[in-house]
Amino acid sequence: MGLFVIYLVTIDVELISSRINKLHSLTSYPFQALEINAEVDEETVAEVFTRINSKGVTLNQSDFILTLISVFWEKGRREIDNFCQNAKIPPDAKTKDSPFNHIIKPVAQDIVRTIIGLGFKRSRMKDAYAILKGRDPDTNKYSSVLRIKQFEVFKETLYKVTDTTIWHSFLKIIQSLGFKSSGLIASKNSIINSYIFYLLGRLVYNVDYKELDRLIAKWFFMSSITSRYSGSSESIMESDLNKIKNAKNGNEFKDELLNIINSSLTNDFWNISLPNDLLVTSNTISPVASAFFASLIYNGANALFSDKKVCDLYDPTLKMKKSSLDKHHIFPKEYLKNLGYELTLINQITNLTYLEYIDNIKISDTSPKTYYTHIKDKYFKGKEAELEQSLITHGIPLNFYELDYRTFIKERGKNISIIIKKLYDSII
Repeated sequence: MGLFVIYLVTIDVELISSRINKLHSLTSYPFQALEINAEVDEETVAEVFTRINSKGVTLNQSDFILTLISVFWEKGRREIDNFCQNAKIPPDAKTKDSPFNHIIKPVAQDIVRTIIGLGFKRSRMKDAYAILKGRDPDTNKYSSVLRIKQFEVFKETLYKVTDTTIWHSFLKIIQSLGFKSSGLIASKNSIINSYIFYLLGRLVYNVDYKELDRLIAKWFFMSSITSRYSGSSESIMESDLNKIKNAKNGNEFKDELLNIINSSLTNDFWNISLPNDLLVTSNTISPVASAFFASLIYNGANALFSDKKVCDLYDPTLKMKKSSLDKHHIFPKEYLKNLGYELTLINQITNLTYLEYIDNIKISDTSPKTYYTHIKDKYFKGKEAELEQSLITHGIPLNFYELDYRTFIKERGKNISIIIKKLYDSII
């Protein structure tokens, strides 16, 4: 005999009726249209467009600038969009020139910011919008003659910014530090603003290319690990640009940037701020986490307990359902949960490192001493020195399995800070 289950559903007739009526009323919804006389000049059309959009869709100043470009230089707007689109698509064998890369996929606003930074040494987009509209900074009045002149600067700068030879020369600097893919980039602003300074150093101040590479590597590293552009990025970048505006030559340009770098990466930063940041960071795409993982790649490190390189396992071109490389908990998650630790503490960067997926499965939720003894006896018999070096490379105390968890993450935080600083020092 079959079993029937009857569900009782309460129907709100009035609610359904109300919603149907609202849906039906859409047929009589009044849409407003603004018709502009064909004789109106282009500047007025651009002004009307931006004003209407600012009342509806939330737009930023970059959007307004892009609107101006669409009106006064449609070809340039297409070139910006094409560059951004091509940066996302792997080129085929016949393509000779492409901005595609594995670090950053720029959008139109990024290119606009770079052009404004290089061409006008400005960062605030509201000021850039006024400049492109032709506002005289002394009288605050608008001039079509000045607008045309400013657009010529914009046009000339666009071709420099989107020169793929220069673009890839810059990206190679970032990659050389171990930041091999977008997954290790914690802040796009750090990339874009570093590119602006690279362009200024190369095209305006004519800094020797080897010196410039080292300088920009240090600048990117500093701005990334300190989250320099994570807050009021436009204001901070405006301040940074103001500091180099009066530089008369390449040496003065370098000195200004180095002053900012050295005032940011002080001894207190390395010895106090960075270790403390590591103790409260559980986000694996945080600046300090990215710097550590990039350090492993830069140093040619093997994955923990493995003979495979982290850089090989972290290949952005490989697309797999399950990564062959996991960020593994050194003190296993379930083991710590059973001891009463909260997830925020368990998932600290100081408790994570790269481990091959198969080893991660084997370790599971056993105690550190249990799994470490097993790995040592089974895979490193007679190779104890190699095993110890693997721990040192990953900043793991040699006696980690004997430490209580809080002591372990504190000690490893200090070790990771040293590893990151060695990467920075190697730039010199």
